[in-house]
Amino acid sequence: MTTGCASDSPIDTSSENIGQAILFQASDTAESRGTAVGKDDLESFRLYAYQFHNGENPFCSINGEIAYPTENGDWKTEETYYWPDKSRSLKFIAYAPTDEENLKLVNPWETDPTNIHFYYSCPHDVKAQKDIIFSITRDAVNYGGTDQRVSLWFTHILASVKFNLRGTDATRVKSITLNGVYGEGIYYPSWDSWHIYGYDGGPAFKTDYTVYFTPDGKVSDDQTIMIIPQTAPSGATIDIRLRDGTFKSADFSYKTLHAGSQNTINISL
Repeated sequence: MTTGCASDSPIDTSSENIGQAILFQASDTAESRGTAVGKDDLESFRLYAYQFHNGENPFCSINGEIAYPTENGDWKTEETYYWPDKSRSLKFIAYAPTDEENLKLVNPWETDPTNIHFYYSCPHDVKAQKDIIFSITRDAVNYGGTDQRVSLWFTHILASVKFNLRGTDATRVKSITLNGVYGEGIYYPSWDSWHIYGYDGGPAFKTDYTVYFTPDGKVSDDQTIMIIPQTAPSGATIDIRLRDGTFKSADFSYKTLHAGSQNTINISL
């Protein structure tokens, strides 16, 4: 992913006349997901830092660099950055996985982190969908000269969807499709909120996501649907195909899929 943002005065990468290095601690605050990224699975995260000074407009000081774990359990960017003087403070935004090509920073020129937003287009293939986690420091901080790490508490921003068959022999089911739901949206880290729009602000496209059952009635973990949190639009349906060729459909309009939790859809045939 290619990103960029304006930088009026980068954080100094030299230790001369500067306090200690900027280090992080990473924690995962949600444990309710199926094939989720947990703190033990986190290999790296992409980091942005915005610097504040004497009421002036903030500006981007660390521009989408990748942070990695150190041997002592801390996290740091590949190039070491040091805390600026105490008159300046920093606010951080981070996310993982770092290689998610469908996640894009929409306004890299924006200097105010409260206005930063990301566009996400969810892959049609359920197996290609990834669990995306974000973190933001709500308050601007400066820990220069202290032995305190920046705590990054990551939360899951997508909606996990699984199907639960009630009183039904799962071996009869070939596939279940969540049809006519939104496939793209805009995420604001500062507000932890989604807006259902396309990349350019137009209407979001609608799509479908299908999970397939094995002959023994099982669904593998890599077929956990992870999509844009939303209230499903009018006309959304749950479509079930049985192995004998039977097709069944149920209305799913205006049902809400929540972020950061497993949304279980109960089905009775």
